[in-house]
Amino acid sequence: QQMSPQKKLLQISRTYSMFVLLLIRTGFPTMITPFLNRIIDALVQVSFMASDVDLQDTVHRIFLHISTAIFPKSTSRHIILDIQKQVTYSHPEESATELIQHTSWRLKTQTLAVLQSIVFRHQFFLLDFAETLSSMLLTLMRDPSAEVKHLSMETLGGFMLISPEETKQALTKQFLEYHNTLKKTSKRKKKEINKDDLHYLILGLSAIILAHPYSVPGYLKPVLLLLSEYENVDAFGDKEIRNTFTNFWKTHQDEWDMKYAEMFTDDEKYQIKLSLSGSYFA
Repeated sequence: QQMSPQKKLLQISRTYSMFVLLLIRTGFPTMITPFLNRIIDALVQVSFMASDVDLQDTVHRIFLHISTAIFPKSTSRHIILDIQKQVTYSHPEESATELIQHTSWRLKTQTLAVLQSIVFRHQFFLLDFAETLSSMLLTLMRDPSAEVKHLSMETLGGFMLISPEETKQALTKQFLEYHNTLKKTSKRKKKEINKDDLHYLILGLSAIILAHPYSVPGYLKPVLLLLSEYENVDAFGDKEIRNTFTNFWKTHQDEWDMKYAEMFTDDEKYQIKLSLSGSYFA
């Protein structure tokens, strides 16, 4: 019986992926580094076969191996751009909102985990690449999948952590202004804020807080207070808010009384305390 073109392509893709994985395990990085750009391009194409879970897992393992190595600046940037294709692939005629529907949530979460590793190891190479990275992660924070949205927020927060102060302040300004826009639009139309927009706002504020694990600069105070205003959003929103404040308290409680408490009024401290489910807050 003759094999269909689709099955042939799947079989070739499986063979190719396993061959690359074997090369990486035995001879990486010296053997394949000169061909890495072409290998990544091919793997990105292979990864779009979202129906084959085993093939996705193989590609994911390859990217994990790749993410543990240190590359020259040009190579690391190429990898980031290919990951961007992988998680936000679109046809030329499609809008930014439509493009995130094309890749499975499973592939996106796997790839975002790899992205975190690459960004951590190549942080100094990628600081001037911040706009591209941030744009990709902000797009994925609007993904329909809760897992993808959450992991995108974590990845953005981690990248902001190693970014210059002006980058953090710019993101803070962006989301505070976004909040004001949502409020004005809601008041004008006499409607509640759309849940998707609210989730995006909550995730953005959470990423900013995540980017400051051991400090509270002046511009972070309105972010903390704004996020603490939201309650009873829905299961996803409430969980994100609670986790954000719980993690914030874990990294700030030791120095709270000495360094940060005086920045807040008693009412403001109480407001934040309400968002700290199960945590003691003085």
